[in-house]
Amino acid sequence: MRTYTAVGLLGLCLVGGCGGTTVKTVTAPPARAGGATAGGVTQTGVVLPPSQKICRLLQPARVCKFLGRPVNYTPRQETLHLKTLTAKLVGVRAAPVTASREYLIATLNIKNDTTSPHTFASSGTKQTFLVAGGKERNEAVSAEKNDPNSFVTKNEPIQPGTSKTANVIFAVPPSVAARVMAQKDGGLFIGNLGDDLSKHLRTRVGLIALATQRG
Repeated sequence: MRTYTAVGLLGLCLVGGCGGTTVKTVTAPPARAGGATAGGVTQTGVVLPPSQKICRLLQPARVCKFLGRPVNYTPRQETLHLKTLTAKLVGVRAAPVTASREYLIATLNIKNDTTSPHTFASSGTKQTFLVAGGKERNEAVSAEKNDPNSFVTKNEPIQPGTSKTANVIFAVPPSVAARVMAQKDGGLFIGNLGDDLSKHLRTRVGLIALATQRG
């Protein structure tokens, strides 16, 4: 699990200027030799070019950068279009587990835009992950196995041209869950059909913002 600073998150297109999380923007020091390209800022290995300024909260779909890779970004109320799929956030809810942990349950509608059947977010693959509270969070697979409406349990392939609506689940501290539910934090990364986000990516990653406001 990687931990991101506010500036690092800005480079992920997730700070209040680009949509996913709303960590307060930190003014970075001048770039040093070897640390950034001209006009860019390097923090935790992420380069923020001047063009990154076009990524603004609640604007139409755009392209950002995640660890040097292109990302198709969209606000939560919009539809995300990737090479192999179309994704729509149906809703997000929180379920208390313990005093120190809650489940964030994101319901997605995934349409297969390829000509072959594909599964999405099945157990053993990393098709989505959440960035919230300044950290990258993987799916809580044990919880998904106990949810009859998760992609893990509803693991039949999605046929070409059809869609499936199911859940992905993440375990987070209650304070993080509260900010995500208040739409003040959170970005959901989504990989193309057939890709595993824990391995080499063959195609562009997608990002749906869960935040709609700053602060």
